[in-house]
Amino acid sequence: MNLTLPDHIVIARAATLRDEWLTALNELAPETPVTIDAAATTKVDATGMALLLSLFLELGARKSNWTWTEIPAAIADAANDMGVAHQLQPQVH
Repeated sequence: MNLTLPDHIVIARAATLRDEWLTALNELAPETPVTIDAAATTKVDATGMALLLSLFLELGARKSNWTWTEIPAAIADAANDMGVAHQLQPQVH
């Protein structure tokens, strides 16, 4: 499955994005690999970064391997600022 992230992952969109991502994940069989496409993402705030981290935790709970098509600067910078850059590493179960 490909999960395409929006241009802005910010507090104003957090609830909507969470619901969209959970709906997409709930349609998948367990252990389905996920590729995260964040090429369009240009802005991430602290809430958006927390939302991304919760997505990674949910994928881990579902034992889904995940990877990026690329990690844009907006996400890498936000992760570095928050001290969670290590969490951006793809997970293989």
